Amino acid sequence: MKIMVLFLLTTCISIATYGQKHPTKNWLSKKFKSADSILIISHHRTKGHHESDSTGKEIPIQELILNNKPNYSIVKERKLIKGQAIDSLINILGRPSIRGNFALAGCFSPHHAIFIFSEAKTSYLNICFDCHREESSEDLFKLPNFDPKRWDELKAFYINQGFTYRLK
Repeated sequence: MKIMVLFLLTTCISIATYGQKHPTKNWLSKKFKSADSILIISHHRTKGHHESDSTGKEIPIQELILNNKPNYSIVKERKLIKGQAIDSLINILGRPSIRGNFALAGCFSPHHAIFIFSEAKTSYLNICFDCHREESSEDLFKLPNFDPKRWDELKAFYINQGFTYRLK
């Protein structure tokens, strides 16, 4: 009897601990599905090297977020996503990473972002497709590492949503 109870207890703990196929996908799905809205954008640079205009004058680097809201003055393209597009984004961002060492470039000049609006909170993921680096709000730090497949899927997602800016 003790062995049976021990077996059942061990099985229940194992299922509770390891039974979820993709724990990242679960919390991410909950975050996205409970959001008031999700906005994807392309934008002028918010980090990285300084750029100059046609006269040689330096263009100042702008902030992505101002007063807990997107800085719409830097937005080039934007789209509120719903339904199947949200599900696709959850699948891309929430799947486990492919293991391996991946080289990163050092430019970090992001031109795309994802905003998740919930009540008075704005979460974000700022993305650089050139060097394959990203930064996020603190509440998204649990996202898995971005592997080459995730970068390709995310870029294809933006293109499928009609975006063209800085998506060579």
